[in-house]
Amino acid sequence: MKSFILIIGFIGLLLSVQLAFGLCYSDRHNTSWFEGWISCDEFPSPNEIRGDGHWILYDFKKTYRLGNSHIWNVNDPLHLARGLQDVAIDYSIDGDTWVEAGTYVWDQGSGSSIYEGVIGPNFDGLDARFVLITALSNYGDDCYGFSEIRFEAEELDDVIVTSTRDREKSNCLEVALYPNPVHDQGRMMIQTYCADEIRYSVMDVLGREVFFGDLPSTSALNDVVIDARDFPAGTYLVSVRQGIQEVRKQLLKVR
Repeated sequence: MKSFILIIGFIGLLLSVQLAFGLCYSDRHNTSWFEGWISCDEFPSPNEIRGDGHWILYDFKKTYRLGNSHIWNVNDPLHLARGLQDVAIDYSIDGDTWVEAGTYVWDQGSGSSIYEGVIGPNFDGLDARFVLITALSNYGDDCYGFSEIRFEAEELDDVIVTSTRDREKSNCLEVALYPNPVHDQGRMMIQTYCADEIRYSVMDVLGREVFFGDLPSTSALNDVVIDARDFPAGTYLVSVRQGIQEVRKQLLKVR
């Protein structure tokens, strides 16, 4: 067996002006709004008993024995209210049968450049390939999110699991943006090998959708034109979602 740390989610840029400062705050998380997972629309959960909601699913690709965890909540000073507060965590071996690990309260992020997150749940050796995090509440915003989660994990050498989700959903969504940066008009190329409906959106720094749409259930190469003429200059977040998959990319608008 091999013991190591799984770093899951969106890892902030860790830079320091002075080496000594970096050593003192080795786990700090930056304050960028786009460095994290944000959900502003409810979607049907992979765990049917959760219904529609704000959730994120992790597939480790093999089964691990999970131990301690560490949480970094939303750390953008302007959007701390998006941070998750009450959270349900479910786990699964095959992606079909779910067990609740527990419900937890996550502390709000500080918005500080030296924010180092908090100690998360100890999963006490449970075996899981899939981990589902569902937001039950946040600190008051319409959107929900967090920056990063880190699991301590032990690889199980003899556990082999075949999931129906692998056969149906594995690596079937690809997204490319060009030009990027964009001036007046951009294009979003969406290549899919799965048959679920696709939803795409472009969000500004406040999490507002400035461009969105749907594509029918099809397996094809889709060319979506983004009319960016009226977008204020700045950074935008592009999200393309199909079933349980989501691809997120940054788009820069220039004058």
